[in-house]
Amino acid sequence: MADELNEGLIPEGLQNIPPVQEEPQKPSMTEEEFIRKIKEKNKRVLLKLSDEEKERIVKMVIDDWYNEDLSYHQEVCDAVDKWDEQWRMTRKKVLGTDENTPDYRQALSTVVLEVIHANIMNTYFAQEDIVNVIPTEENDVKKIQKINIFMNWSAKNELKLFDRVDRLFHSTGKIGGCPYKMYWDKQYGIVTKTRPVINPFTGQSAIDPETSQPLTEEYEEPKLLYDGPVLEIFSRKDYIIPRGSSLDKKPHHEIHRLRLFKDDIIKREKEGRYYEGVSEKITDTEGGETSRVDKDGIAIALAKNEKTILEAYGSMILKEEDEEDKDEKLITEEEYIFLVCLEDKVLLLAKRNKFPLKLRPINMARFIPDDEGGVEGIGVMEFMESVQKEYDSFHNQTAKGTVLSNEPIVFFTPLGNMRQEKVKLEAGFAYPTTDPSSVKIFQFPAPNQQIFEMMKIVIYWTERLFSIGDYQVGQTSEIDPSAPGIKVAKLIESGNVRLNLIINRFNQTMKDIFLRHFLLYSENMPENKFMRIAGESGKYDFQKVSLEDFALKSLPDFELTGNVLSANKTLEAQKATVVYSYMSKNVLFMPNSPQGLQAYYQLTKWWLDKMNVLGVSKFLPKVPGEMIHTPEEENARFLQGEQVQPLENEDHITHIKSHNSMLLEPNTPQEIKQNIVAHNKIHTQMMQAMLMREVMFGKQAMKGEEYGGLPAGETGGAEPSPAFRGAY
Repeated sequence: MADELNEGLIPEGLQNIPPVQEEPQKPSMTEEEFIRKIKEKNKRVLLKLSDEEKERIVKMVIDDWYNEDLSYHQEVCDAVDKWDEQWRMTRKKVLGTDENTPDYRQALSTVVLEVIHANIMNTYFAQEDIVNVIPTEENDVKKIQKINIFMNWSAKNELKLFDRVDRLFHSTGKIGGCPYKMYWDKQYGIVTKTRPVINPFTGQSAIDPETSQPLTEEYEEPKLLYDGPVLEIFSRKDYIIPRGSSLDKKPHHEIHRLRLFKDDIIKREKEGRYYEGVSEKITDTEGGETSRVDKDGIAIALAKNEKTILEAYGSMILKEEDEEDKDEKLITEEEYIFLVCLEDKVLLLAKRNKFPLKLRPINMARFIPDDEGGVEGIGVMEFMESVQKEYDSFHNQTAKGTVLSNEPIVFFTPLGNMRQEKVKLEAGFAYPTTDPSSVKIFQFPAPNQQIFEMMKIVIYWTERLFSIGDYQVGQTSEIDPSAPGIKVAKLIESGNVRLNLIINRFNQTMKDIFLRHFLLYSENMPENKFMRIAGESGKYDFQKVSLEDFALKSLPDFELTGNVLSANKTLEAQKATVVYSYMSKNVLFMPNSPQGLQAYYQLTKWWLDKMNVLGVSKFLPKVPGEMIHTPEEENARFLQGEQVQPLENEDHITHIKSHNSMLLEPNTPQEIKQNIVAHNKIHTQMMQAMLMREVMFGKQAMKGEEYGGLPAGETGGAEPSPAFRGAY
C-alpha cells in the first residue's frame, strides 16, 4: 500500500532507498491518560467509606426514605394523572349516566391554562433581555454591567431558558407545582478529527493516485465538551419528599428518581465519579423485570440494562475513614448527596453537598400556594375541577337533547303477521301501510334554553376567577364587538390585576433560578469564558469574562424585565402611540433648537422601541449636537470615574483649558488624570483635522475663482466651524 501511495512521488535515484518510518502524529493526550487525569480529580470528591457503611447508607435511603414516602407519593402521582387527563380532555363517564349519555369533556380548563401560560411566557420573553442584575454594594457597581450582559447571554445560550421555563411553567400551571434542578456539569468525550497523511519523502501531503486528492486519516482526541450550568426540569412523578413537608422549611430529605443505562454507570465509574467496582455489582436486565407507567396508564418495560437510580439529598450521621489512620472513624453529620441503584441496592456515590450557601440543587415552582403551608401547590385543573364538571354536565345534556330532538319516535299500527319488535326507519324511504292515519310521530323538544343560560354563568365565573375573557384571549368579543378602545383597555387592565399576581409568584421562581445561576458561576467559573454581545460596535463582538467579574462584595438582586403589560403588546403599543402624538406637539420637543431636537430624537427612539419591532430604532440618523456637554459637566463626570467621548462640533480650545485646570489640581486621583489626558488628546486630534479641512476648502475656493468662479448657487470659501471660531 505504501508503494502505491509513493509511486511517482519518489525522486529519481532514490527508488532503492527504503522509506523513512515516521511515527504517526499522536494527539496531545491519549484517551487512557485523559480519563486517568479526570479520575484522580473526581475521586477526591467521594467520601471514603467502608463496605459496611455503604450498605447502611443504601438501607437508609431505600427503606427509611424512599419506601416510607411511596404511599404519599402515589397519591401525588394519581392526582397528576387526574389533572393531566382533564387537560387533555379525555372522555370520562360520570355517576348516574347510562351508555347513551355522552361523556365529552370541554376545553374550559384547558383554555384557561393555555391563555395564562401564553401571557406569562410573553411577559418574560418579549424583551431582548430577561433580567437586570442590581448591585447591593457600592463597590460592585462597576462590575455589574458585564455580569448583567453575561447572565442574559448565558441564560439564552447555555441554560436554554425559554425551552426549560416553557415546560416548567406549563407543568406548574397544570398540576400546581413542578420540580427543577440546577447544577454545574462537565461533559467529557472523544472527538473524531481528521488530519492529512504526510509523505515521508517529500514532507508534504500524500496524494491518492486514483482521485488526485490529498489522503487523510481520522484520529480520536479526548476533549472537555461542556463546562457550565444546567437547568433540568423533571417530572413531578420523579420527585419524592416526605408527607407533611412544609413550604417554609427544608424537607428532611428529597429524592430525584432518575434512570441510567449500565453503560452510563461504567463510563462514570471510569471517570471517577462513582466508586470503583460498582459496575460489577449492577446486574443485566432483559427488559420487563421492572416497568414504569405512561400517561395513558400503559406499563412500559424498561429498556435493557436501564436502572432506576435514587439521587437523595439529606442529612445523615456517617462514619468516614481517616486518611492518615484507616482504623479510626470520624463521625460527622452534614448535608450529603447519595446515588443508589434501587434494583441492585448499590451505592454509586456519596459526597458532601458543596452547593453554594448549602442550598440543595432541587427546588419546586408553585402556581397557587397551599394556604396550610404544604409543599404542594394548586393548579388550574384542580382549581377548575368543580366548574369543569358542571360545564361538562350541561354540555352533555345539551348534546343528548339535540340528538333526541333530531331523531323522532314513530308509532304505527302493526300489519298482519308482523312481530312486536322495534323497526329502524331510514330517511328518504317510503314504507307502504294500509292505514296511514294510524302513524303517530312523537318529537322530543329542543334542549331547554335554561341550560344555555347556566353554561353562560359557568363561563362568567371562569372569567372572574382568572380574568380570561375574549379580549384577553385576543379575540373580538361576541358580547360587545363594537366596544371602544377605552373599554377594551379597561377590560385588559382589570384582567392584568389577577395576572400580575400570578406573574409575581413566578417572579420568585425566576429570581431563584438566576440566583443559583450566579452562585454556580461564582464557584465554578472556568478560564477563557467568552460571550457574544450584539451591539453597535461590530457585527460580532466578543468579551472575555473571568472569575474576578463574579467576585462581588455581596449577592446582587435580580429584577425581571418583563411586566404585566408585556402580556398584551397591542395595548402597550397603542398607549405609546398616544403618548408620542401628544408629546411631539409639546414645545419642549420642537426641533428648532439643539435641546428640542435631542429630546425629539429620544422620544422617537422610545416610540419605535415600544412598537416591539427589534432593530428599527437603529436606523435613526445621529442628531447633530447629540450628547453635548459643557466642560464643567464633563469634569464632574470624570470625578465619577466615567469616560466622556469628545464631539467634533465642540469648542475644543475651551474644553482643553477647562480640563487642564483639573490636571493641575493636586487632589485629582491619578486614574482620573489619565482619563483627562486621553480625552484632551482626542480634542487635539479633532481640532487638527478640522483645521486641515478648513485649509483644503480654502484652496478649492481659490482654484474655483482662478477658473472663472464657482457654479451658480455656490459660494466661495467654507464657513468657519464653531470650534475654529472659538464659539460654542
